Amino acid sequence: MDLLKNLKMDTQKKISWREQQQNFSSEKVEFIQDQRILDFFDDSPILGMGDVEYFKNKLNISNKEQYTQCLAIINDKTSDIELFSIFDCLKNINKVCLSINKFLIWTPKNNEKVAEDYDQALFNLIQSIFKNKKIKHYFVKGLKGRHFNSASPTTQFFITNENN
Repeated sequence: MDLLKNLKMDTQKKISWREQQQNFSSEKVEFIQDQRILDFFDDSPILGMGDVEYFKNKLNISNKEQYTQCLAIINDKTSDIELFSIFDCLKNINKVCLSINKFLIWTPKNNEKVAEDYDQALFNLIQSIFKNKKIKHYFVKGLKGRHFNSASPTTQFFITNENN
């Protein structure tokens, strides 16, 4: 009986959270946060970091050494220290999209200097790293379980050089 149960599990198609949520509609649906990402980038090679699988067939995600764009999707448990290190390496890239599941960011110790509001705290961190850059910040106030943040993070930062 266990063998049959395991066989059923192995043969069933595994569907991602994004696909499950898109299937709630009978029409083809693109989440607004995903559409913002698609609209942001041009055809130039994009450095992909994190949970970018969904975008690999939609954008020019590349492993090439030459890129002027980056898409970083943070959808795993990550410390604030790791986040800073990752983003600090991206600060000289011309065009960066950071899409973050803010509920998975943790700190090893309490920091009294950080804003209590998650969105403001993240925005302050991003501003401290991407100085002299234009930053567009998108987030949903008071989520209260009405949005599926885990499928496609709703907290996003679109960063460009000031003159872009």
